[in-house]
Amino acid sequence: DDYHGDAAHGGLGHRYYGRGPQVPREPDDNTYGDLDWPVTPGSGSQHGEGGGVVTVEAQQSATVYGTITADGRSAGGWEGGAAGGSILIACRTLHGDAGGELRARGGTAPADRGGRVGGGGRIAVIYDPVEQQALAQPNPGVRFRTRAGSLTPAHTRYDQWGTLYLPDTIFLSDVLDEQWDEVRVFIPGFDEWQLPSLTVSGRIAFPEVRRLTVDGNATLVENAVLELFAGETNAVMPDYGMRFDVGGTLSLAADSYLVLHAEHENGAAPYVECGNLILAADAWISARARGFDPNRGLGVGSRSASHGGLAAGADESTRYGEAQAPILPGSGGSMNNERSDGRGGGTVRISARNAMSMDGTIDANAVGNLDAWGSNGAGGSILLTARQISGSGALLRANGATGGHGNPEAGGGRIALWMPYFPPSFVRKMADAPYMPSGAEIDLYTVETVSEFDGIVSSPWNDLDAELRVTGFEAGSVFFGSVTAGTLMIIR
Repeated sequence: DDYHGDAAHGGLGHRYYGRGPQVPREPDDNTYGDLDWPVTPGSGSQHGEGGGVVTVEAQQSATVYGTITADGRSAGGWEGGAAGGSILIACRTLHGDAGGELRARGGTAPADRGGRVGGGGRIAVIYDPVEQQALAQPNPGVRFRTRAGSLTPAHTRYDQWGTLYLPDTIFLSDVLDEQWDEVRVFIPGFDEWQLPSLTVSGRIAFPEVRRLTVDGNATLVENAVLELFAGETNAVMPDYGMRFDVGGTLSLAADSYLVLHAEHENGAAPYVECGNLILAADAWISARARGFDPNRGLGVGSRSASHGGLAAGADESTRYGEAQAPILPGSGGSMNNERSDGRGGGTVRISARNAMSMDGTIDANAVGNLDAWGSNGAGGSILLTARQISGSGALLRANGATGGHGNPEAGGGRIALWMPYFPPSFVRKMADAPYMPSGAEIDLYTVETVSEFDGIVSSPWNDLDAELRVTGFEAGSVFFGSVTAGTLMIIR
């Protein structure tokens, strides 16, 4: 627990120092309890009790039509919310309907008091997969809730949802609706998933899925959240650590969020490939603060971090990455007095084989800390390639974090857009050589050729009317590339 209401259990709460903003801890710091057999209560806050423990062991079936709750207490005044507790149901088969609810949520706190909230709890439902599958309704529709206490939008929150453990994938389908409300789902051996189409209207995260393949269209409806996580790879600073493939159109409606988490130590990030991308106005693709942890990354300096731009007072050696192919997250700020300070912006990397239509926001901003000992993370990376990119009013940003109390500003990140679509290997070659097929002509617009560049520009490239921001103590890089190859005739 924490004096200021930073209580954790299955997920982390917010970190809070004085007047500073909420900054995430390192991912494994202060979480506890068993994923597959949760029997521990949630931690309390200054004046609030954590959620308790509910254990049900049924020799035959368990039926849930009502609510089982292990919520942490919410806060008032300057106190913070407590963490959610534990719910364990062990049975041969689970029955119920959408009126049934298992709930282990973190406590909330008043938004005008800094929003110091508790992390989500833990839920596990242990059943016999063979017997459950044999039921007329294998998925009873019982709802799962492990929300952290935050009331802020998904792209700006750093507290963590709790965990849900299931023995297999029976409850999952190509329609992920409100049955799933802010839960991180863990299933043994579930690291790849292929399905004909996908519609998300709930809020769900898959921390261990490394390959998600949708043969047709993937749609996030209004208020939906889908979170994807990269894992470690065997390569040094690999191109990506998770792949999301959509054969048709990936579309995000207003107020929906696709949240992409880079691996917090080696920098591997999710890679998204689709036929078409439609990002509606007020929709978000976010890697905000999902980059390198504090004291991690290639741009860590004595205080705040660099990436495409230098942090205040930083040495040139802390600049890293490639303007043509930004694939690395922003670095975290240095740790001072053992405090976990600013985290770098993550990586948004998307390739569309046909067209991108973007009217919403792509966010790879870093976060910092206004505490007197805090430091700031560097902006992340955005890399887009498509046959055509268009849109009106879009905002792409990879800003470095700023901080008060004399803390140095971090450096800006990197943004690159390429036309046409390139697979990952080709982008890498173009960045290294640059490599081009025979007969190709390349047009490059770099930060140096965009007039009066001050970190905010309207794209001179293709049909995209957007602002691109890579602000910081020193602005990062913006790169536009267009390749026109010669004519290819195939006679059979």
